[in-house]
Amino acid sequence: GPPGKLPLPPLRDLPSNNLAMKPIMGWVSRPKLGTDIDHDAIEDAADGLNETGLRAAGFIYVEVDHGWQGERDVSGTMHGNAKFPDMKALGDFIHGKRLKFGLEVSAAPKSCDGFEGSYGHEAEDAKTFAEWGVDYVLYDWCGAEKIYPTQAEQRAAYQKMAEALRATGRDIVFGI
Repeated sequence: GPPGKLPLPPLRDLPSNNLAMKPIMGWVSRPKLGTDIDHDAIEDAADGLNETGLRAAGFIYVEVDHGWQGERDVSGTMHGNAKFPDMKALGDFIHGKRLKFGLEVSAAPKSCDGFEGSYGHEAEDAKTFAEWGVDYVLYDWCGAEKIYPTQAEQRAAYQKMAEALRATGRDIVFGI
């Protein structure tokens, strides 16, 4: 069954951080590649946004969907898997193309595809994402509904990650 519920913060409204005043546009790995992704495929996508003129048209985000997650080390820090050996270098490559780096991660212990999620590691993951230069985090709910079935719990779980991302000091758009 699902793990025991971890404590959630009391609900409160978070003020706008004015990071996504209009819809973000870019390329998402999942529709084309599913979880069959790697570092080179993401670099190719970033190159493609520039070469096709899409970046100039406002498509500036490159989102890496589930499939990048590896294991956590003894301190709880998540790492990329063997197909993503250096997430910081990937972020630097994307930024070098004048694009923004996005990641998807699950609010559950494991994503519905079986990849490591942020459940119980929100602060550590937010700090890691900031260190990698992530500009956008899409927080997937798949699997978390078994732990937090109510709307209030869902909202509080999203709030927990939103607060963790803000605490890093890096401007990171938070998608839910």
